[in-house]
Amino acid sequence: MKKILSTLASLIFGGTIGLFFVWYTIIYQQWGIFQYLVLMFAVCFFFVIHLVIHEVGHLVFGKLSGYQFSSIRFFSMALTKNKDGRFYFHRFNVPGTLGQCLMIPPKQEKFVFKLYLLGGGLGNLSMSLLALLILGIHNSYALFFCLVGVFMAVTNLIPTSFNDGMSYRLANSSKEQRDLLYLQLQVNYLTSLGYAYDELPEDYFQPIASNPKHTYFNDWQTFLIAGRYLIYGKWEEYRQSLECIWQNQEELILPYRLELKKELLFALCLTNPDDERITALWNDKQLKQTLRQPSISHQRLKAVYTKYVLKDDYAVQAMMKEIKQKKWTALNQGDLQSELKVIHQLEQHFLVEKEAKE
Repeated sequence: MKKILSTLASLIFGGTIGLFFVWYTIIYQQWGIFQYLVLMFAVCFFFVIHLVIHEVGHLVFGKLSGYQFSSIRFFSMALTKNKDGRFYFHRFNVPGTLGQCLMIPPKQEKFVFKLYLLGGGLGNLSMSLLALLILGIHNSYALFFCLVGVFMAVTNLIPTSFNDGMSYRLANSSKEQRDLLYLQLQVNYLTSLGYAYDELPEDYFQPIASNPKHTYFNDWQTFLIAGRYLIYGKWEEYRQSLECIWQNQEELILPYRLELKKELLFALCLTNPDDERITALWNDKQLKQTLRQPSISHQRLKAVYTKYVLKDDYAVQAMMKEIKQKKWTALNQGDLQSELKVIHQLEQHFLVEKEAKE
């Protein structure tokens, strides 16, 4: 019910701005079609500008709170800082998000999160106000720049789905949820330094209580814990861990739901290639669209599907060779190192199977 209400509120808010746009340009200003189209394209451009402002807002307010830069992404273009302190550009996409600013948190006893989480929306609001103060409310472009900024701030600050406002609410609800947020940021920091998931501290894999309720912060740690089975090549244990998450798949946020479908399909191909869910998962429209993106994890999934479902060993050999030779990119070096370890485990698994048949 809450999801329906939040979606309805966003639609009403967006619809109100749309109606205002039509009223302002056609009825109030009595603009012609050319002026109308120019402003419409300008509004689209303002959305891009405010996306940049939003992520930079997280960066600025995060720095003010003692955070250090890790990575920032606009659409599929990301800027990441490696362990040597050097910056590099690469392409990376996260389904369900247009941008993301990840930062390194201060020590846990000094961990603060409010300005960091709310900084994006505050950046949109402050720049919108600044535009009105400089250009005036009678400037049509300044007015709509402001409206776009307010829209982006409101849709991010009012708690819905997995936006900034919801993360703020969850982190503010209990010590356990704050610890989970800190853990997520800390894991991102260590993996940005090149640590694979099997090299992280053992206490990171101790489940943190779902207090006051189970949230997407808890879901994130559940995936983290399951991921160790993947790196160690414990395919059956990995599948069982994913099956537990699958039972509540409808409660997952979109990026996690897609990740679950992808990884469960991978695990089923390896452990139970006759499972009837494989066909449904492989033909899932959202998953198919995701798998079009170049990623080493997507390629390993295609490889096991080709081997165990299509039973084409010759094609698999070519795919595994390509995976090893290609220079892959990931959100950070730790993610990439983890995936390379999974590829090594797959090769060993294929080799053992081949020797068993001979």
